[in-house]
Amino acid sequence: MVYLIEGPDGAGKTIFASQLLNQLGTAKYIHRTNKTDYMSNSELVKDYAELLRSSTKDLVVDRCWVSAYVYGAVLGNRNELFSLESIYFLEEICCKRGAMYIFATAPTQTLIKRCMTRGNNLFEDAATFGTVASMYNTFFNEIPHHIPVLRWAV
Repeated sequence: MVYLIEGPDGAGKTIFASQLLNQLGTAKYIHRTNKTDYMSNSELVKDYAELLRSSTKDLVVDRCWVSAYVYGAVLGNRNELFSLESIYFLEEICCKRGAMYIFATAPTQTLIKRCMTRGNNLFEDAATFGTVASMYNTFFNEIPHHIPVLRWAV
């Protein structure tokens, strides 16, 4: 099984991932951070496809391609927008493994407060952070997916 934990900064993804890992026992943990910002979209898709195809263990993925889609669009930190076609390609691979998205979320003001408390000043601009949170909501609540979406609100 593949558990793709996604959501904006401060939503509790890593906390949820460690709780899930404790329950699963032998799963492989992948924590993707902004290192993927430096990969082209085709490199990123290839990297995730290989990861999904090669691992025989359960996977707990803390951030995945959804972050490239959302943050790339809002912050412009990718050379080109990450496409829904690429997302659907990766979701199809996930279908063969058994997978689900776990959408970690909280009210925008709670997310901002958590980020500021831990010293993440990337989102001092509340409007930008609100746009990120809104895009995640749109992605998980309005766009159809090939794998189920579980919402986890803190």
